Amino acid sequence: MIRSIARRRTFADLRNRGHRVRSGSVRLTFLPLETVEPQVAFAIGRSFGNAVERNRGRRRLRAAFVEAVGRRDLDRRGAFLLAGSRGLLTDGFPRLVEDVEVCLEKSAAAGARNGGPPPIAAHAPSGREPQP
Repeated sequence: MIRSIARRRTFADLRNRGHRVRSGSVRLTFLPLETVEPQVAFAIGRSFGNAVERNRGRRRLRAAFVEAVGRRDLDRRGAFLLAGSRGLLTDGFPRLVEDVEVCLEKSAAAGARNGGPPPIAAHAPSGREPQP
């Protein structure tokens, strides 16, 4: 099962400490976290196009991610942020799935090559931060 990223702090940690990789029209940022299941978010900005195009791009990116994860056992726990360029609208679906798979492989290789950063403790699910 894959969950959505809901905490602002997770997005900030992805921006500051995540592994960034790219393949074709897909960009992936991965951050190891001590979570039970992977967390994922999709970022499509306004410069991508109008609302219809952004929604279509987001749906295609989500479907490609689910397909890519279904083809391989996603054993890494953490947060994934996927973004894309306008190629999401014109590339064929098999190409998008391939791009997502390549990004997943590159992020795993980058983590292994660097010794992988230690997993960050998962953020508290409540609206308040835990007291030390």
